[in-house]
Amino acid sequence: MFLKGVPGRPDIAFPRRRKIIQIHGCFWHAHERCAIFRMPKSRTEFWDAKFARNEARDARLEEAARDAGWDVLTLWECELKDEAGLIDELVDFLGPTRANV
Repeated sequence: MFLKGVPGRPDIAFPRRRKIIQIHGCFWHAHERCAIFRMPKSRTEFWDAKFARNEARDARLEEAARDAGWDVLTLWECELKDEAGLIDELVDFLGPTRANV
């Protein structure tokens, strides 16, 4: 679903807060220094170009969102495994819940 006025295609959007969250798969977004990401050994030219295009697109969409006044949080697939760390990061980004105010 695309939300009108939300730049790019964020995974999660909070229009009233003007905040978006992107969740990047470690393989498809070539997460460097990550145990999940491994460069394929075959067709390396294809994969180098593919990952470069993905990185350029991600940077372009994030810049467009920030230029439009949105705050952006990018989470990596590998970070989702640490539930306590994830909760802390989300609370830092979004602020406390109404129940915790």
